[in-house]
Amino acid sequence: MGASQPDHARAFVSRHQERMKDEWGTMAAYHSFALHPSSFLLHPFAMTDPLLEYRERLLNRLEAVVSEIADTVAAVPESRWHQPLRAGARPPHAIIAHLRDVERNAYAPRLRRLLDEDMPEFESFDPEKWEADRYNPDEPLTALLAEYAGLRETEMSLLRPLTSRGWARCGRHITFGVRTVQWWVERALRHAEEHLRELREQS
Repeated sequence: MGASQPDHARAFVSRHQERMKDEWGTMAAYHSFALHPSSFLLHPFAMTDPLLEYRERLLNRLEAVVSEIADTVAAVPESRWHQPLRAGARPPHAIIAHLRDVERNAYAPRLRRLLDEDMPEFESFDPEKWEADRYNPDEPLTALLAEYAGLRETEMSLLRPLTSRGWARCGRHITFGVRTVQWWVERALRHAEEHLRELREQS
């Protein structure tokens, strides 16, 4: 007598887990998959790749956060864009300038080099030093937002078509060591969401 359907499904799940670990070497999606195997056992023939789903959600969030930042700034009166909205905080203009500067000088060029070069070497970018030397309070905030959105749009055009091999491309950072495209995308998103929270806490 052949194996029961649950046994067959468990074996399929086990093989799928091993393939994910071997092929991509990432644990982000694997953890979600391993912690909730029952949802896959209930529908063994309707399984989708959790890593692909994770990356799709990651990109959707990376794209959406730009609009959320713009909407949060739009809710602040223009007369207050250069004023801290609470004690010890940075003005909205300075926050958006920081986001644009880090995206333009760190995340965007690193992502492009990761896709264009084999194991590129990255130096550190010091945003505080950059801003101390180059921050321009007279630069229109709308122009800062537009450039930030344009950088993200270019990034999305590079990231959306990526295969699993593309997501796994690596570069070496002087501080962080060898990191993949996926790691840098996750870091760029965390940075954007950190400053979105900073803006929302003031508004």
